[in-house]
Amino acid sequence: MKINKKVIIVIVLVILLSILITATFYVRDKISRDTSENIEALIFAQEATTLSVEGEEAKKNLIDSLSGKTGSLLVTDSMEIGYLDPPDERIMVFILGTSVEQIEADAISWLLSRGFPREDLCNFPVVFSVDNPDAQTEEKYKLSTNYLPPYCL
Repeated sequence: MKINKKVIIVIVLVILLSILITATFYVRDKISRDTSENIEALIFAQEATTLSVEGEEAKKNLIDSLSGKTGSLLVTDSMEIGYLDPPDERIMVFILGTSVEQIEADAISWLLSRGFPREDLCNFPVVFSVDNPDAQTEEKYKLSTNYLPPYCL
């Protein structure tokens, strides 16, 4: 029995297409799990909003600077730090540059210099969002839009 070249090509294409579809579902499921873990961490942090005395004072000073309303606390070329008022109260750090780890460290340093103890940045919470597509070339930043500081997890 002689197999036609067209049949071989069709079989190879079907196999390749099957592999591609399987890989797509695997990647989609992994992204979904990672996003779900980030959301769970955010919800847990938001529910555990007990701040230390120092953290409460630092929070009050930041909020008073904005008259208690949502607004920007710091804007640079590489990041924007803002406050969201209740019911979704949190500090958002929008990463606009490409040196994600350095910008995270700079934002954390800025918040610590305002009087927040390190653990209160998890409890408030402080949420990072990578908003620069050029910074999302590394696998770990793809679709990573809302996450807590790395030491909180």
